[in-house]
Amino acid sequence: MRPCPGKIEWPELLGAKVDFAKATIERERPQVEVIMKQRHDSKREWPELLGAKVDVAKATIEREAPHVTVFIIRKDMIVTHDYICDRVRIFTTLDWSTVAYVPKKG
Repeated sequence: MRPCPGKIEWPELLGAKVDFAKATIERERPQVEVIMKQRHDSKREWPELLGAKVDVAKATIEREAPHVTVFIIRKDMIVTHDYICDRVRIFTTLDWSTVAYVPKKG
Protein backbone atom coordinates (compact mmCIF):
# COMPACT_ATOMS: atom_id res chain seq x y z
CA MET A 1 0.00 0.00 0.00
CA ARG A 2 1.49 3.33 -0.99
CA PRO A 3 0.71 6.66 0.65
CA CYS A 4 -1.71 9.05 -1.00
CA PRO A 5 0.08 11.93 -2.71
CA GLY A 6 -0.90 15.47 -1.86
CA LYS A 7 -2.61 17.17 1.01
CA ILE A 8 -4.78 14.97 3.26
CA GLU A 9 -5.75 17.34 6.08
CA TRP A 10 -7.23 20.84 6.20
CA PRO A 11 -7.06 22.11 9.80
CA GLU A 12 -7.49 25.66 8.51
CA LEU A 13 -11.09 24.77 7.58
CA LEU A 14 -12.12 23.96 11.12
CA GLY A 15 -15.16 26.13 11.84
CA ALA A 16 -15.60 27.15 8.19
CA LYS A 17 -18.94 26.98 6.40
CA VAL A 18 -19.54 23.54 4.91
CA ASP A 19 -19.87 24.72 1.30
CA PHE A 20 -16.64 26.72 1.52
CA ALA A 21 -14.76 23.77 3.03
CA LYS A 22 -16.05 21.39 0.36
CA ALA A 23 -15.11 23.78 -2.47
CA THR A 24 -11.63 24.32 -1.01
CA ILE A 25 -10.91 20.60 -0.74
CA GLU A 26 -12.26 19.91 -4.24
CA ARG A 27 -10.11 22.72 -5.65
CA GLU A 28 -6.96 21.46 -3.92
CA ARG A 29 -7.59 17.73 -4.53
CA PRO A 30 -9.79 17.43 -7.67
CA GLN A 31 -9.05 13.71 -7.96
CA VAL A 32 -10.88 12.85 -4.71
CA GLU A 33 -14.59 12.66 -4.02
CA VAL A 34 -15.55 14.93 -1.13
CA ILE A 35 -18.40 13.74 1.06
CA MET A 36 -19.35 16.17 3.80
CA LYS A 37 -21.22 15.11 6.90
CA GLN A 38 -22.50 17.74 9.22
CA ARG A 39 -23.72 16.85 12.68
CA HIS A 40 -27.06 18.53 12.91
CA ASP A 41 -29.54 17.84 15.62
CA SER A 42 -32.94 19.30 14.98
CA LYS A 43 -33.64 19.66 18.69
CA ARG A 44 -32.21 22.84 20.16
CA GLU A 45 -34.42 23.27 23.21
CA TRP A 46 -36.50 21.17 25.57
CA PRO A 47 -39.71 23.04 26.53
CA GLU A 48 -41.23 19.83 27.85
CA LEU A 49 -38.66 19.87 30.69
CA LEU A 50 -39.79 23.19 32.15
CA GLY A 51 -40.82 22.40 35.74
CA ALA A 52 -39.24 18.92 35.66
CA LYS A 53 -36.87 17.59 38.29
CA VAL A 54 -33.29 18.57 37.44
CA ASP A 55 -31.91 15.01 37.41
CA VAL A 56 -34.67 13.88 35.03
CA ALA A 57 -34.03 16.86 32.75
CA LYS A 58 -30.27 16.25 32.68
CA ALA A 59 -30.72 12.55 31.87
CA THR A 60 -33.25 13.35 29.13
CA ILE A 61 -31.00 15.90 27.43
CA GLU A 62 -27.94 13.63 27.63
CA ARG A 63 -29.94 10.76 26.12
CA GLU A 64 -31.41 12.88 23.29
CA ALA A 65 -28.22 14.84 22.54
CA PRO A 66 -25.26 12.73 23.70
CA HIS A 67 -22.65 15.07 22.19
CA VAL A 68 -23.61 18.04 24.41
CA THR A 69 -22.30 18.91 27.85
CA VAL A 70 -25.04 19.75 30.33
CA PHE A 71 -24.43 22.35 33.03
CA ILE A 72 -26.70 22.79 36.06
CA ILE A 73 -26.94 26.44 37.10
CA ARG A 74 -29.17 28.16 39.63
CA LYS A 75 -31.34 30.80 37.93
CA ASP A 76 -29.87 33.70 39.94
CA MET A 77 -26.26 32.94 38.98
CA ILE A 78 -24.29 35.08 36.52
CA VAL A 79 -23.24 33.35 33.29
CA THR A 80 -21.39 34.33 30.14
CA HIS A 81 -23.42 35.33 27.08
CA ASP A 82 -21.35 33.38 24.56
CA TYR A 83 -22.93 30.71 22.38
CA ILE A 84 -21.41 27.22 22.56
CA CYS A 85 -23.18 24.82 20.19
CA ASP A 86 -22.51 21.71 22.27
CA ARG A 87 -23.51 23.18 25.63
CA VAL A 88 -26.91 23.07 27.34
CA ARG A 89 -27.52 25.00 30.52
CA ILE A 90 -30.26 23.89 32.87
CA PHE A 91 -31.30 26.82 35.03
CA THR A 92 -32.85 25.66 38.28
CA THR A 93 -35.06 27.10 40.95
CA LEU A 94 -33.27 28.58 43.98
CA ASP A 95 -33.36 25.23 45.79
CA TRP A 96 -31.69 23.47 42.80
CA SER A 97 -34.56 20.99 42.47
CA THR A 98 -36.63 22.05 39.46
CA VAL A 99 -35.99 23.39 35.95
CA ALA A 100 -36.80 27.12 36.04
CA TYR A 101 -36.34 28.03 32.33
CA VAL A 102 -36.56 26.06 29.10
CA PRO A 103 -33.18 24.33 28.58
CA LYS A 104 -31.55 25.40 25.30
CA LYS A 105 -28.35 24.74 23.41
CA GLY A 106 -25.84 27.52 23.60
